Amino acid sequence: MLPFLDAALRNIHKQYYDDFVDRLNYYYTTLILLFLAILVSAKQYVGQPIQCWVPAQFRGGWEQYAENYCFVQNTYFLPFDKDVPREIVERDYRKIGYYQWVPIVLAIQALLFYMPNMLWKLLNWQSGINVKAVLEMASSAHLFETNKRQNTIRQLCRYLEDTLALQADMKGRSVRVLCVRLSRSSGNYLTCLYNFIKFLYLVNVCGQFFLMNGFLSTKYTFWGLQILADLANGREWPDSGHFPRVTLCDFDIRDLGNIHRHTVQCVLMINMFNEKIYLFLWFWMFLVGSATAGNLLYWICSSMSNTYREGMIQSHLRITADLGDTLSEKRLTQRFVRHALLPDGVLLLRFIKNHSGDMLTTELIASLFKDYVERNHLTDATDPKKALNRQSPSDNGRDTDHGFYDAEKYPSDGTNGSMSAPLLPSAPLISDKNNTLKAALHKHPQDDFADRLNYYYSTLILLILAIMVSAKQYVGQPIQCWVPAQFRGGWEEYAENYCFIQNTYFVPFDTSIPSEPMARKAQKIGYYQWVPIMLAMQALMFYLPNTFWNFMSWYSGFRLKSILQMAQDASGIDAERKEHTINVISHYIKHSIASRTSGHNMYFPFLGAKAGRQLKNIYVAAKLLFMINVLAQFLIMNRFLGTAYTFWGIQIMIDLLQGKEWSDSGHFPRVTLCDFEVRTMASVHKHTVQCVLMINMFNEKIYLFLWYWMFLVAICTTFNFVYWCCISFAGTFDERFVEYHLKVAKKESADTLTKGQINEFIRQCLKPDGVLLLRFIENCASDVLATDLIDHMYR
Repeated sequence: MLPFLDAALRNIHKQYYDDFVDRLNYYYTTLILLFLAILVSAKQYVGQPIQCWVPAQFRGGWEQYAENYCFVQNTYFLPFDKDVPREIVERDYRKIGYYQWVPIVLAIQALLFYMPNMLWKLLNWQSGINVKAVLEMASSAHLFETNKRQNTIRQLCRYLEDTLALQADMKGRSVRVLCVRLSRSSGNYLTCLYNFIKFLYLVNVCGQFFLMNGFLSTKYTFWGLQILADLANGREWPDSGHFPRVTLCDFDIRDLGNIHRHTVQCVLMINMFNEKIYLFLWFWMFLVGSATAGNLLYWICSSMSNTYREGMIQSHLRITADLGDTLSEKRLTQRFVRHALLPDGVLLLRFIKNHSGDMLTTELIASLFKDYVERNHLTDATDPKKALNRQSPSDNGRDTDHGFYDAEKYPSDGTNGSMSAPLLPSAPLISDKNNTLKAALHKHPQDDFADRLNYYYSTLILLILAIMVSAKQYVGQPIQCWVPAQFRGGWEEYAENYCFIQNTYFVPFDTSIPSEPMARKAQKIGYYQWVPIMLAMQALMFYLPNTFWNFMSWYSGFRLKSILQMAQDASGIDAERKEHTINVISHYIKHSIASRTSGHNMYFPFLGAKAGRQLKNIYVAAKLLFMINVLAQFLIMNRFLGTAYTFWGIQIMIDLLQGKEWSDSGHFPRVTLCDFEVRTMASVHKHTVQCVLMINMFNEKIYLFLWYWMFLVAICTTFNFVYWCCISFAGTFDERFVEYHLKVAKKESADTLTKGQINEFIRQCLKPDGVLLLRFIENCASDVLATDLIDHMYR
């Protein structure tokens, strides 16, 4: 890869502040568009994007000249049932020139998707808050040992207090962005900027539809839907004119002082790629646009609402018992949120919560709140018996000479001098620039074998097969035709290219070729063009349930990856460090469960968060999606291959065992026929050639293997789903799991354990989600560690 291209791709990496919808825009879509731009460029400028049928008198390099000219000068489309217009103006009106510009336009589209992210990087520093450093430090403190963790929280707390207080001092300073004045002194600069960036994402993705419609010169408003409807109804490019494969080209040659005009017919093989690329992009951008619109609406409503901000802070303070339900305490929280944290402070806490979890956010909010109360002498506003006057878990050794004050109670002196925010101590940078595919396709510690069969092994197999078939189709020679003897020069190559992109039809050798065009069309075989695309789509479908699980579990507030990695590392350490690790993990589980059941769940409260079973419901839903997907794969393969068999793989195997080959059954035929027309001397000549589809030899073996593989995966997934439904919704399984580990841990006093004690322990402390986390730890680390954890939490 060129050095500058490699450097550019390295700059496209996930940020710390963003959510999944932001990454859909600036990260995933940008990478997809750049990959497609490189792919099309390779086909255009390394492969052979065009092949022309030239007159028989053309010799030497005349054919190559005509093909190069027609590619760079554009061609025009005319259906075969229409005469070539005599007027040059009408021919120019029908010209198609977009195929030359596809790589450039795809690269521009990628840049447009990345530009809002560049604008955020350019403008967010003007708030005076080093967002990146704050989130990096919060991430590094996520599962530190106690002393280091408390020290990091103190540093974060001090930095946020000083920075937010500094913002309140900067009256009169504001930044104008597109005629909108964002004031730092009101503490809404970051919040308005973040919502504005999300608005730009929505504007961009909507503009992409107009860009594609204008670039492709389509007359359909909902272009992707109409193209898909045309394909489903058998209306191909000769009728619709979309991405035409066969076009005409005029060019002039000076010869002996005269100008001779030639018209040749060309096959635009590149348009077969363009059709599939833009069909995929239209639906991808429709998905991205829908997600972006919903996400923007959610963030505007939540970030502009004082009620939402106060509810979020109150829910975290209730977890640590720093807040009760009295009216005075609620008013104190309102003052804390409106005059100390300000909208930007709440936004930063939301970023920290999304990236580092609820436990760290709760401790940080508790520390900020206690410092605010002490700093403004408000301890009399609350009951002194409450934890308001006690130190929060991270307050030991706090330097009280720093802290933020109530901007309403202690107004600023209005100084406008140059001020800068205090520097935040540097935190180790967690690299996020690994190879995207390698980072995405890896095993997760919480998964069982059935999950990995679906999202890992099946996805890898399908991607490998897609690459193999693509290499054979677009690098090798997938088709070879037997052409009449009078074909000369590049006519044979023209016929083979045309027959590959336009489909062929199968007629057994003991059957006469139908004379009616409709009868031939009914026997057409066109799936072999789409095999790599379909295999890639099937791989994506197998991976989507895992994406759903990662997305939903992340927003549920549980940081599974970190906690399970810590559990795995605890297996090989000394006894003292192991005991410390058990303390940290048990502390994390209890705080995470408490935050989920506190009554204010930020994301997806309808999934059972208050009952403490949100994570378990998400996990079972992901397994249901795995099962639905693998069953749907059989319907997709049957539909795609056009087979009349319901149990297609079994019947194909029976045919092979009985010696019934493709020539009799018609499955994956190797020898097919192809009709094409050529305009010559103002008339249309029809030709029929016989072709060998070598690619079908691969396709037969690939899909036979895939059918039996998916049959195996379907059986495993179905049994696994039933098993998890039983242990998730029948409480006795959780009781037996906890009882077993407690009896192993207690040994001598095991007989004193009662069902009531175990049920009370699960109901009050663990909840169904806590039991699920312990099951994950048992599977990925060891049952010994799970036993120690349960015993520690029980005690």
